[in-house]
Amino acid sequence: MKTETEYQQLFLENCAAENPEAAVIAKHYWIDMTAHLTSYFSHESREYITIYAAGLLKEKIKNGIAADQAWKDVIRDFLSNNYWTQSPQIKKPEVKKTEEQKIFWHLFKYGWALFQAMIVIKIAIYYFGIEGAAHPDQTNPAWVWVFFGISLISLFAFAYRNRKDEN
Repeated sequence: MKTETEYQQLFLENCAAENPEAAVIAKHYWIDMTAHLTSYFSHESREYITIYAAGLLKEKIKNGIAADQAWKDVIRDFLSNNYWTQSPQIKKPEVKKTEEQKIFWHLFKYGWALFQAMIVIKIAIYYFGIEGAAHPDQTNPAWVWVFFGISLISLFAFAYRNRKDEN
């Protein structure tokens, strides 16, 4: 999966990269081509469309057509030729996470478990434990056991959910 910047770079690599107007077109080429659609293209289709559009634009610019007019012709060709045989899909393709995002969410799970177990649940246990010791006739000691149980269940649920975690 490529990012928007990588698709723009791919467009420039396959187009007349030395043309300054091509760099401007590359920044908004995908919006120009698909803004009217309510469907999506797979990553492979988008890559194909990007390369094909850039090649077509390069060819038209070489034939002496101004870049803005050539780009309009490319968009017309894209629409009139049924998206260059690429079929759109109703569901948006899944965005694959980068390694940094994977690492962040992986660590976030453990950080959240630590925060929950060490801070939130312990505060509740300490509060009801101290209140129960200070005022045994006014506080029900069952609250300490309820929060202790929640703490254990939370710990076991976390361990069960992450039992196959290989990272």
